[in-house]
Amino acid sequence: MIVNRLPFLFQKSPTPNQAWIETAVITLTIPGIGFLIDGSDPFFLNSQFPWLILSPLLLSLQYGLAYGMTSAGFFIAILSLGSYFQWAFIPIFPTISIVGMLLTTLITGEYYDLWQRRQKKLEQDHQYLKTRMDEFTRIYQVLKASHSQIEQELSSQTKNLRTSLLLLEKQIYSIQQHPGNIFDDIGKPILEVFSAHSNIYAASLFSVNSNKVLTTKAIAYIGSPANIQISNPLVQQALISHKVVSVQNHAEETGAALVAIPLVDVFDVVWGLVVVTEMPFFALHSSTLDLLAVMGGRIGDLLNRRSELHPSKSGWKDFELALRRILIEIKRLHYSTVIVVTKFTSQTLGHHYIPKLLSESRGLDKTWVFENQYAHQVAIQLLPFTDNKGISSFFDRLGLSGLNSDDEDSTDTSVSIQQWTLDASIDANKILSELNQFCHFNSK
Repeated sequence: MIVNRLPFLFQKSPTPNQAWIETAVITLTIPGIGFLIDGSDPFFLNSQFPWLILSPLLLSLQYGLAYGMTSAGFFIAILSLGSYFQWAFIPIFPTISIVGMLLTTLITGEYYDLWQRRQKKLEQDHQYLKTRMDEFTRIYQVLKASHSQIEQELSSQTKNLRTSLLLLEKQIYSIQQHPGNIFDDIGKPILEVFSAHSNIYAASLFSVNSNKVLTTKAIAYIGSPANIQISNPLVQQALISHKVVSVQNHAEETGAALVAIPLVDVFDVVWGLVVVTEMPFFALHSSTLDLLAVMGGRIGDLLNRRSELHPSKSGWKDFELALRRILIEIKRLHYSTVIVVTKFTSQTLGHHYIPKLLSESRGLDKTWVFENQYAHQVAIQLLPFTDNKGISSFFDRLGLSGLNSDDEDSTDTSVSIQQWTLDASIDANKILSELNQFCHFNSK
């Protein structure tokens, strides 16, 4: 800051009494020194340099024109009296020296005034900056305290949506399924996931059979249970459209139902329906409905896997489901996603780069590692919310930039990279076919 660079500008000024005392002392010092040097010429009238101008010069620079002119006036008065009474040490009146003294005093006094104006402006700027800094400091402390409080609140809420879905997935794979009912022991956890992440206070979960017929009784509920009729128009529209439906976009009477959320998998099969009966009205906006649709789809995929007689953690099956789910969400939410496939013909390079690929993954990224028909390692990465610029940075961090190529038959390198940018027009079967062709997989 200016104050730190020029600290002498803001030193405390002497009081007027101190200034006048210094004026008298400096004014008398000059002839005093002259008397000690040459008693016959205390005012240096015979000297080659007019030393008398030093006193008014210094005083006008230090304290201003008034103090400098006072000193000059004293010398003019003494010299005038000495010339008039013909004192021996003042034989004549030094007109030229006096005129030079007055001019010098006037000029230096003007510079003093100019310097004072600049100093005053700097002081005002300093005071303004100091005031703003104080305000900023207070606001910063408030924000810091608020941020710390938010961190404490967030740290106590250890589950985000991704974590909740992963825990639900583990539950689905760990609980033994009873024949004919895929919702055994998981109905309540499903509703708890919706409640925790979308301000739902009361909701009921209904099972849907292969004929798209809703069960008459809710298999699980949170909050106060509500009587939902199968003929409810909100329920019927959700079953027909396979989309989230709310009272905002429905003109008919829907009773207690506010939102109907179908649990739809990537193959457009409805496994269940969540009917919300209590939630804040302000939460019924498009972003909340999009979130509910995403959650319904993800849970629908988990139910699809659970419906298998022996659900397994097949990597290729998981990738296919994830790809189809991402394409569905892209059509609804319009975000960018990239698939990156890295094929290693060298086992050493595979062992070196695959851990780096996994460590560079973000929370929503997914990575699968396979072995193709030539026993080469292949890493497939699904990177949501990523564009071409993000992919370039990703390759730079891994040290793989420049290896991305469209030449599928390239054999001049032991690392081959191919990428696909997904949009709403992409067909999942086409992507899977191209992946098989590039990776040289056996029939999946």
